[in-house]
Amino acid sequence: MKVIAPKQISEAIIELPASKSISNRLLIIQAISGEGEITGLSEADDTKVLRGVLKSEQEVLDVGHAGTAYRFLTAFYAISTKEVILTGSDRMKKRPIGPLVDALKALGADISYLEEEGFPPLKIKGKKLEGGTVKLPGFISSQFISALMLIAPTMSKDLSIEVEGDMVSKPYIDMTAALMENCGVKVLVTSQKVNVATGQYQVGNKTVEKDWSAASFWYQTALLGKLKKLELKELTAQSIQGDAYVKDLFEKFGVRSNFSKDGVTLEFEDAKGLTTKDFDFTHVPDLTQPFVVSMAGINNPINVTGIDHLKIKETDRLTALKSELSKLGSQVEVFDNGLHLKSGIIEDSFGGSIRTYEDHRMAMSFAPLSLVLGEIEIENPDVVSKSYPDYWQQLTKLGFTFE
Repeated sequence: MKVIAPKQISEAIIELPASKSISNRLLIIQAISGEGEITGLSEADDTKVLRGVLKSEQEVLDVGHAGTAYRFLTAFYAISTKEVILTGSDRMKKRPIGPLVDALKALGADISYLEEEGFPPLKIKGKKLEGGTVKLPGFISSQFISALMLIAPTMSKDLSIEVEGDMVSKPYIDMTAALMENCGVKVLVTSQKVNVATGQYQVGNKTVEKDWSAASFWYQTALLGKLKKLELKELTAQSIQGDAYVKDLFEKFGVRSNFSKDGVTLEFEDAKGLTTKDFDFTHVPDLTQPFVVSMAGINNPINVTGIDHLKIKETDRLTALKSELSKLGSQVEVFDNGLHLKSGIIEDSFGGSIRTYEDHRMAMSFAPLSLVLGEIEIENPDVVSKSYPDYWQQLTKLGFTFE
């Protein structure tokens, strides 16, 4: 699909999706507790898949591409009264699950691999787990740690998760802890350890926050389009989402966030001149694509580190960034734990299309570059349904058109 930028951008009020991360965690908590009401759930594919599987009576459960759902469900079914086979797409079968399975087995879980060792699909026979202490490497996905945390209150003893090395994406672990505590469970998170007490969840009535990860693509739009007024509805500054850091990140480049009771209004001013070129995204990896593409759009060379685990996401996100930005004349070097953007895009250098690699963030990160290029062609645009089904419709409010 060709994304064509407007000659003059209209003022608009943008509707953001509900937080997929919060929705998925609350759904697991609700399923464990068997009570409570959640309003404003995400309409993203990942959340729909999770809801569908939790309601299913089938023995074979297929989550498709939904990585968060797979990890949370692996832990959930380990404590259930069911015996299931948990599978997914071909890409999912290449995403490692071994560290989570090892930790669950150490706690007494009955899980076996049906194909390649360390990878989906899994056969899981639910049972009561012991609790106690398990160890996990910090560099793996925070979803492994969150998955264990969410089921911990059901165990015979308190759970202690010892993290070896630095915790990747710690704000997501803090989010899990905050939601659990809000549902009546005691959790303590330190730099190297997570302790969860046994207990009963009390869900009550919960409303899901709007998604700060999705907001990052509008910060991109405000920057690349130098917008004077763009309102993001119902987004709050006091958020448990780590990706709220995007407001501080883009302020360095001139995008101011003005909060009110209705949400936040983005306003571009001339950047004051950035002195630092080095960024550590260990705790905010999902901001990597929109940020790097934005920097390519304004020709601002940077180094981003702490993102080596992006190689095992929906796609190898670092290689994908290098490949697609290179098509636009940008020079990108990928190394062990990050990337170096050497130079920005070159206008009129490109006549092809941007591959999205079945990755929603690739589509939404590159679409705003149409503001610099005039237009840009995105392959498989429907991939945005994974997290932000209304993204293209929201762009039309600003005057964007599509072919």
